[in-house]
Amino acid sequence: MACPRPDRPRTARALAARAASSATGAAAPIGAPGAHAPALAGAPVRGAFGAKASARRAGILLAAAALLAGCAGGPGAGDAGHTSVTTPMYDTAYDPRQIFNGVPMPLEVRGTPPDGASPAQVAAGMTLPARFGASPFELGRDLAQESRIVIAFDPANRLDGCRAPATTGAGRADGSLNALVAYCRGARELSSVLVRSTATRGPSDAGFARAMNQTLQTLLPNRGPDEQGERRRHR
Repeated sequence: MACPRPDRPRTARALAARAASSATGAAAPIGAPGAHAPALAGAPVRGAFGAKASARRAGILLAAAALLAGCAGGPGAGDAGHTSVTTPMYDTAYDPRQIFNGVPMPLEVRGTPPDGASPAQVAAGMTLPARFGASPFELGRDLAQESRIVIAFDPANRLDGCRAPATTGAGRADGSLNALVAYCRGARELSSVLVRSTATRGPSDAGFARAMNQTLQTLLPNRGPDEQGERRRHR
C-alpha cells in the first residue's frame, strides 16, 4: 500500500478510530453514507457473518494506520529510518587487540553532518562498541601518526581515508547522512566502511548514536581479516 497523496489526507489517528468503531459494531446513522436499510422487525442487526466482516474491516484499517504512521516524518524526525553500512575493507595489519578497553579513541572529523554539528558534538555523540569498553572519543590535535578513527561526511571519493580525505560539503537532497569512516594508523588505513543513514541527521538526534554504533561494529570486527575471510587490502 503506497502512502496517500497530499490531496487525500488520511491520518493514523482517524483510521484507528474507524477501526475501533468497526470492532465494537457501531453503525452509521440511517441516511448517512454507507448506512444500510433497517433490518426486519425482530431480526438481529448483526449475525456471525456481520461480526466477521467487521473484524476483518477493523484489521485492514489498523494495518493502514500502522503504514501511515511509518510514512510520516523524515530523517531524524521521528521515523525509524534505515542505516546501511557497506563495502567494508580490512588491511591485513588490522588487529582488534590493539584497541584498548577504557582508553579514549582519538577522532578526526572532516566535513559537517546534515544537522551542522561541530566536531566536538560529533565526538560526544559516539562511543566504541561494548567489546572495547564503550570507550569515548576525543578530538586530537596532531593526528598524523596516531591510531584514530576518521569520519568524513559527504566524501568526495572512497580513496585515502587516512590521508586527509576530501569532502564535497554538498550533502544529499533528502537530508540523509553519508560518510566514509576509517580506522587508521598514521597514513595506513586498517579498515574502512561507507555509511548512509536516513535514521539521523547528526548528533542532535537520538538516531546518531545508534547509526554510529552499527557503523563501528562493522568497522572494528573482533577478528582480523585472515580469520573472518573478509575482503583484504594488502600493502
